[in-house]
Amino acid sequence: MNKFLAILYDTFLEIKSGKIIYLYGALTLVTFVGMALAPQFQIEGRDIIADGMVPQEMMSMAQAYFYKSFLGFYVLLMLFGTAWLLPRYLGKGRVEIALSKPIGRIPLAGMKFIAVFCIMSAILILGTMPIWLILSIRLDSFSMTYFGGLLYAMLDFLLLYGLVFSLGLISRSGAVSLIGYFVLLVASGLLAQRMMIYDFLGDSIWKTILDVTYHIIPKYGEFGENYLTILTDWSIKQIYPVWSTILISAVIWGLAVFIFTRRDY
Repeated sequence: MNKFLAILYDTFLEIKSGKIIYLYGALTLVTFVGMALAPQFQIEGRDIIADGMVPQEMMSMAQAYFYKSFLGFYVLLMLFGTAWLLPRYLGKGRVEIALSKPIGRIPLAGMKFIAVFCIMSAILILGTMPIWLILSIRLDSFSMTYFGGLLYAMLDFLLLYGLVFSLGLISRSGAVSLIGYFVLLVASGLLAQRMMIYDFLGDSIWKTILDVTYHIIPKYGEFGENYLTILTDWSIKQIYPVWSTILISAVIWGLAVFIFTRRDY
């Protein structure tokens, strides 16, 4: 436990020294102040919210779209802010010190991963809850589905950072990790629409290749489509992209850790 707390504290200092933590705070502050000072929406002198001129269903949908965008953007910023952590941790001079400690490589990688996830989850909660609160007060509508979206955003970051962490563990490069993420994001989005070109492929082997590739890579694009349904009625639109992405991400993480344990530093 003491070892994990030491890694957790060391990771927090790394994130703080990177200064990007202040960007998260600035984003929350600017958004909060903007919403707090925004004028009331009026038509012919009537407050469209206070006077009930907007149907509750429309109000809920508007909130869901906003939370989806805000949470998704926050997760993306968190991913950019943490991609360099592991490569720096495994940099020359520092990795020798880390590996010389009385702790195995698998526990070391696991605790580092969990430490980053815990800290960034706390940042996500502290950075988005004030926005939910001020928006709920301004709209006089406290959407509890936000908390479902928040939990889903934490799972989203867990899987995305799992990929970035794995690629960083292998390549020791933050840039390679982010490029790998974007390649898989684009590829999964294109493969999700693969049936649109099936008529042109006929019975060629390319159809089988596309199907197999679709099923063996993480489906980040389709995974993100569940935000809106969770934020509107707590439901998950597509369950297959969720469990398959979790399973594939776990396999990728396991392979990366295996390579890490075999590498000679």
